[in-house]
Amino acid sequence: MEQEMAPLPASRLQGCFPFEQTGLDFVGPLYVRQGRKKTKGYICLFTRTATRAIHLEVTSDVSTKQFLHCLRRFFARRGHPITILSDNFRTFKAADRELHDLYKTLDCEKIRHETTSNRIHYLFITERAPWTGEHLVRSVKAPLRKVLRKTTLNFFEMRTVLCEVEPQVNSRPLTFVGDDPTSGDVLTPFHFLIGRGQSTLPEVTAALPLIDGTNTSERHDLRRRSAYQQRLLTHFWKRWRQEYIVTLSTRRKWTKTRREPQIGDIVLIAEDYVTKCKWPLRRVVQKYPGVNGLTRTVQVKTIRGMVTRPVARIHLLEAARED
Repeated sequence: MEQEMAPLPASRLQGCFPFEQTGLDFVGPLYVRQGRKKTKGYICLFTRTATRAIHLEVTSDVSTKQFLHCLRRFFARRGHPITILSDNFRTFKAADRELHDLYKTLDCEKIRHETTSNRIHYLFITERAPWTGEHLVRSVKAPLRKVLRKTTLNFFEMRTVLCEVEPQVNSRPLTFVGDDPTSGDVLTPFHFLIGRGQSTLPEVTAALPLIDGTNTSERHDLRRRSAYQQRLLTHFWKRWRQEYIVTLSTRRKWTKTRREPQIGDIVLIAEDYVTKCKWPLRRVVQKYPGVNGLTRTVQVKTIRGMVTRPVARIHLLEAARED
């Protein structure tokens, strides 16, 4: 089923301080070098919903304790947001099965308690509705996975690379400034974060300067590791640019109001990795209208209990009988 495209939410249109409304997601697992061994690491990806600026944190796992430490570091550097919008922990694809299993260990109640004590409203998006999140998040996650998944960076180098990835994404043009689009003056997420554009991006070919007091072997190792990190940054930039351009394509607008789903409707549930002929048949037991009265999320009854799905994931077979 389809529903009329929703207008932009107020948080995207009203003036606010940076990261007042924040989206949150994880990337991983990545492999990080620790001595001669490799350990797993994960990236916590924060997105400012209004201007699409990003903030990246690296953590050794996605346990509740580590996740709360990520939140505290983010709060200390960016300020306390009013709302945090997070992907639903139970709805990762089968390809991310390991991360999906790790999400089950997160204590959502403890996270909510920690955030509400700071007057932060924590929300989870509708299950199986990734488009209610952010296209930019997906365009950043894919290159991060591809470029950093099997690197030999240690945690310190990983933090440095992620800090240098941030300005690459936050320096992308949002629109031009003034009346002449050919003037070259552009507005970027950095203008909303620091009041000006970022003009000091590190050159990917820059060599690490010599450091007094280091021997030849140490200098060679420092140069080699620096060059390796710069190659990763160049690789990320090329991949992200390709992914991001795809998200700029025009979306088809749903301008007509379609039939509202009703309680009792018999529907097919579209499932990933399942052919259409094997989609399960379910009954709608509850619907959740938005502020404009249009239903975008419904609850359906399954063998394992009740689940929520966006209306675009359900396909009507038989309307409920009218009394």
